[in-house]
Amino acid sequence: MTSLVGVVTVKIMHELSGEKFALVLDGFTDAAEHAIAIFAATKNGIRFLAFSRFLDEVSMTAAEHMGFLDMVLDHYKLDIANMVAIVADNMETNKAISRRISVPLNGCAAHRFNLAARKWLEPLMHFIKKVTIPLHELRWSSCYRVLKRFKDLQPYMHLFMDDCTVEDDERDGDDSSTNPNAENLRRIPLVDLIPSLSEQQKIFTLLNEMNAFDVITCRLQRKDMTVTTVHDIFDVVLDDYGDIDY
Repeated sequence: MTSLVGVVTVKIMHELSGEKFALVLDGFTDAAEHAIAIFAATKNGIRFLAFSRFLDEVSMTAAEHMGFLDMVLDHYKLDIANMVAIVADNMETNKAISRRISVPLNGCAAHRFNLAARKWLEPLMHFIKKVTIPLHELRWSSCYRVLKRFKDLQPYMHLFMDDCTVEDDERDGDDSSTNPNAENLRRIPLVDLIPSLSEQQKIFTLLNEMNAFDVITCRLQRKDMTVTTVHDIFDVVLDDYGDIDY
């Protein structure tokens, strides 16, 4: 395996020698462990260069990233003068790297859109929190899923509006004297947690917006997406949501 790595490294060095390239950084998290993969993209294709885990938060700084990138570039004998761009998420660390080596950052369009959508949602977060409170125990992981789940449950919420006694179905052999809770069954008092009708209408309107945002995010992650198409999508979004800030 070690010998094979050496052979592949030499082949990659030969393919990239003297070529203009874009450095692609793909960070991800798996089981609470953060890692980054580095690729070089040329007109002939994309080549995987290196992979590294972040041992702690200290190792996730721009300075540590720069040191790791320098090591990778030196290992493959890549001249930084041939680097035309960095393709990565719109994180502050990646922006700092782009500034330090004076190359443009081509940020992930989906990530950029999600950041803009999150900022657009900030004034509306109190409606989302209204939904989060009664659904807290369900542990939904995103605003979109919380809103969608709320819409599914909304038709049944009137059952909990009154804190009234529930009739206990009589069962064979069931004696209230042996079952002290038989006469004390009550509905769960959720009336204070349920949004008002006007708030529910605003929540459903917000859900429709989130549905549209979800479709846009999925489109931006397609493999056949081009920069021109991304610009067209952003133009449409700006036409519909003039106050959204990219």
